[in-house]
Amino acid sequence: MNPLLPHIDHVLYVAQGKLAMGEPAEIITSESLSRIYSSPVEVLRDSRGRVFVVGLEEEVSHPHG
Repeated sequence: MNPLLPHIDHVLYVAQGKLAMGEPAEIITSESLSRIYSSPVEVLRDSRGRVFVVGLEEEVSHPHG
């Protein structure tokens, strides 16, 4: 996806009957992707503008924690 980002002005994500469409900076965010995928996602950007999307484990309450 990173090589394409400079050349696109809109993205469309579809998952589990949910969709999001808009400018990449609006849609490729932790909040937006977490909502679309119904799972915690973190979107990171490095100093060169590359995007990294990381799935996070949902917090599980531990009886000994």
